[in-house]
Amino acid sequence: MSHDFLLAESLAEKSAGAFGWMRKTSPGNNWVYRSSDTFIATRAMSEYLQTLAGAGADLFELLVSDVFVPLGLGPGAHTSLRTSDNAWQGETFGGYGLWLIADDLAKLTRLLNVDNGQIAGAQVLSPTALDAAMQRDPNDRGMLTTASTPFMYNNGFWALEFTTADGYGCDFWVPFMSGYGGITVAMMPSGATFWYVSDNSEYDWQDVIAE
Repeated sequence: MSHDFLLAESLAEKSAGAFGWMRKTSPGNNWVYRSSDTFIATRAMSEYLQTLAGAGADLFELLVSDVFVPLGLGPGAHTSLRTSDNAWQGETFGGYGLWLIADDLAKLTRLLNVDNGQIAGAQVLSPTALDAAMQRDPNDRGMLTTASTPFMYNNGFWALEFTTADGYGCDFWVPFMSGYGGITVAMMPSGATFWYVSDNSEYDWQDVIAE
């Protein structure tokens, strides 16, 4: 990741860093994950929200008020890293900068993997987008990544298929979230979730699925 993006503090500087990459190949050939691209996607969603709800609408505040607070996440999840504009109350980074505790992860994964995007009977997440992200839609697996393991990537979630060839009784997908430094949150079809948070750049979790 370019330091021009990571170390930038203002919205203008961060945007310039995100858009300043030289193209390595023609578009549509290779999938590459970059936090700068997630930042761009976040900016696009923010701009779209403001066309619907007014110039003062804030994408992250909408997420907090409509999902995080009703879900009962702790106050640490109510803020995120932002650009330096407006006394560090500028635009949320999108690609990183969220602070969660174990209880938050338990509630989030239950919302995603057990309650199908509903809180107290109210649908707060798009069923179509959630089904795609959780690999419940066989017609929308997402994109095959360039990682050495054949992961799929869909709506911000990674996924790995486990098959009878691996010794399982059936074929199934495990969607997971992955974070910088060694963070994995794997959600199994049974509704069980395994996660760990480390700072040692370790991402070895597949053996846990058999257990």
